[in-house]
Amino acid sequence: KVFQRQAKCLCDLGNFKEAKFNFREALNFLNVSKINREQKDNLQNEIQSAIDAIQIKDDLETALKETIPDTNNIIVTSKADPIPNFLRNPKFPSLQKCVTIKYDSRRGRHAVATDDIKCGTYIAYEEPTISFLWSEQLLTHCTYCFTPVASLIPCFTCCLVVFCSSDCRSKAWSSFHQYECKALEAMTSMYQNIFVAYRAIAQKPLRYFLDNQSKFTKYDHHRAAGCYDYEYESDSEESGDTEPDSEDESHEIDSAYRPIDYENLYNLLTHSQIASEADHLAYSTSACLLLYYLKISNYFGSSASRESDRELNDSEILIGRLLYHILEVNQYNTQEVCQAVAWNQEKGVTTASIGCAVNPTIALFNHSCAPNTMRANIGPNTIMLATENIMKGQEVKDAYSYQFHDKLITTRKKQLKERYKFDCKCDACANKWPMYDLMTKSIAKPGVNAKA
Repeated sequence: KVFQRQAKCLCDLGNFKEAKFNFREALNFLNVSKINREQKDNLQNEIQSAIDAIQIKDDLETALKETIPDTNNIIVTSKADPIPNFLRNPKFPSLQKCVTIKYDSRRGRHAVATDDIKCGTYIAYEEPTISFLWSEQLLTHCTYCFTPVASLIPCFTCCLVVFCSSDCRSKAWSSFHQYECKALEAMTSMYQNIFVAYRAIAQKPLRYFLDNQSKFTKYDHHRAAGCYDYEYESDSEESGDTEPDSEDESHEIDSAYRPIDYENLYNLLTHSQIASEADHLAYSTSACLLLYYLKISNYFGSSASRESDRELNDSEILIGRLLYHILEVNQYNTQEVCQAVAWNQEKGVTTASIGCAVNPTIALFNHSCAPNTMRANIGPNTIMLATENIMKGQEVKDAYSYQFHDKLITTRKKQLKERYKFDCKCDACANKWPMYDLMTKSIAKPGVNAKA
């Protein structure tokens, strides 16, 4: 019985060679057992059937090896989704050549067309500084590239995440996952959204932040934005409302504005000056929690303070301050990463959120409930296209949340005020455009195209 049970366990583990040996040992001991004849015959038939099944499997594998070439010697080439090919702005490599970033005190940093843009034109393609997969998708999608996974590649040390390939597993481990295994229980809780800031720190070594402290001392909400060196088109509805003192003041940087530069992440909008005491308390406690998990995950190595010190050292204070700041940044600058889940001829594509990402360039676009662009995802990366013709000098806008045709104006404005701290004054809100469901063919609200 012991040999038979051991053999069954080995079969479940896929170790058929040793399983066959144990089944044969069970047969040998069965011949000298003291059980009655009927029980002995039944056990013998059961064990022999198992041995025969393993033998058939071995014979099939041998035959297949003789007829099918060795797969180890076959080079399989697979093409990933192609990166959109369009002319890039050298100052903002994620943007179309005819889109740039400007600043004025009324609108802050915002995207402007420097030439006429046709509907369907690529506006931007950006690889995020931070991408984060929601816990509900951790066993169905690759943690590194967000690809839906059919053949699971497990983590080396935990059982809560999967990868699509050993290459993605190696990249994730060398980047951030080695510091996340011990924190995964918290990362999969209802507070998982704060761990986007944890990922931002974990994917860079401590030495990076120590060597670049000067980049994270002064906050500049104008960073990289240019001044207006041309006038808006006269027929643009969004023309000319700039502050006089911003027209001749440029905040451009010497190098290109790239998502891999953490200084660009650091200088995204935070709304610190209007945050409530409750907000500051939430950021502080969250930063302390994240710092604790970084310590127990050995992120600080030999630089970590000892428990007996009862005080944080300089390295930990730096990281704690950065965690607090990145939590503020993430509150207002994350975008959903979605995948298509259904298609209907009348309603079109239905998407579902599988994670989030911080795209430092796309985050500079202002919101409109009637945007002239739309976003989609290729893995964690974001692609943006024009949904209408955009004239030179016109602002290029994104939709942070609901659009006018999906939700009532009161619902949209309340959500934007609570989540993003601003009162929306886009055309759809200013002219009170109705939802599609409330439109009639005979009446069009002011500002709405009759064909809408």
